[in-house]
Amino acid sequence: WSPSDASSSKVCNVQYRVNGHTQWLDGFRIEYNQRNSSKQGGLYRGSIVGLAPGTTYEIKLSLSPSGSTTTFTASTWSETFPLGTVTKVNSQSTTLTINQSGTSNSYRVYEPLNESAEIDVNNNSDYCIEINASYVIIRGLTLKNARRHGILLGNNANNIIIEDCEITGWGRIAPDGWGIMYDSAIYSSSSNLEKIIIQRNTIHTPRSDANNWNEPRPYYNNDPHPQGPQAITFFDGKGNHVIRYNTFYSDYNRMFNDIVGGGTNGTWDGAPNRDSDIYGN
Repeated sequence: WSPSDASSSKVCNVQYRVNGHTQWLDGFRIEYNQRNSSKQGGLYRGSIVGLAPGTTYEIKLSLSPSGSTTTFTASTWSETFPLGTVTKVNSQSTTLTINQSGTSNSYRVYEPLNESAEIDVNNNSDYCIEINASYVIIRGLTLKNARRHGILLGNNANNIIIEDCEITGWGRIAPDGWGIMYDSAIYSSSSNLEKIIIQRNTIHTPRSDANNWNEPRPYYNNDPHPQGPQAITFFDGKGNHVIRYNTFYSDYNRMFNDIVGGGTNGTWDGAPNRDSDIYGN
């Protein structure tokens, strides 16, 4: 919120209520950011948490001591997504490439033909799944042994749901014996990436290992910074992501650099970018 009298000396109070109800509830105060940029700055930013899905709320912001006020409505996402074409996936040893989009009213779904389906590329392909489409749901698949990334989200990927999958065994091994930075179970470097939901997945045990701060890497010019595999990596997308209720784990011989990470650090567009929720993992 960017009122004309925004100031670091004024507090922005938040109240909210379900649209049509009478009782206001107090939310967390939102913080003033005085940094200026071409995209944002001199504004108040923050979140209201613990809301119900698929619900419209009335929201009131007010500056204290006395200052501007505003009231508006906003709606949370529904957790029910309209399904369209369903593609049944058999177990296979080659990359599943998805280039055909659904729509906001008709998601394209990829799920196992039977109770389960395994895509195990056995280190012969860079990805188990490559997605260059929008409004796609990946559900209930087991993805193993990608050379680089379990799932690559390309430049045309947005409005993607990845749920109830298992991803394991991804990532390259460098000549010095450790892993390559940012090889990930789910990866994107697309500046167009937005509205990715990653939920209820089990992501574990990459093929490679990350060094710790006391193990400088010859492959990276003896830089001591940890380098190696990650579970989820996003770079410089548009944000509005949800990462929730996933299980991440590994062992001491195959450590992560970060579990959920990316960049570019210190920029307005760094991962996961604005309006994103990460919880319950």
